Amino acid sequence: MKLKPEHKRLQGLLVSALEGGSNYWYRGADCDLAPGIEYSDLQPSGKFADPDDYFHPLQIAPFVPGCSISFLTHEDDDTTRHSIDATKLAAALKLMHDKYPHHYANVITDNDDAETGDVLLQLAAFGELVYG
Repeated sequence: MKLKPEHKRLQGLLVSALEGGSNYWYRGADCDLAPGIEYSDLQPSGKFADPDDYFHPLQIAPFVPGCSISFLTHEDDDTTRHSIDATKLAAALKLMHDKYPHHYANVITDNDDAETGDVLLQLAAFGELVYG
């Protein structure tokens, strides 16, 4: 599956968040799949994987129609699964542009890192920066 260029950029930021930038506040990440879609569809030889560019299923699922990823926070009393899909990631990028322009500047200049990915994931999950 070839992603639109704007989704590919969001996918890269999601990698930064899930592989280190946000590990200090989230736990239990999982793929939430639409009916008829199997986890194997997101794996390297699956129908939604890009054979030219490997990504983990957690980094593919938000961009498959009807699918998302979800997780809990590390807070002991948090039993709410926070769900993220491509629409929420795009809205988070807009919010980053409007409220956190220095992070957005890092995105558009390809100077982003784990912190930038973390900001995006928090904005997608909560609509604001909660953890710092």
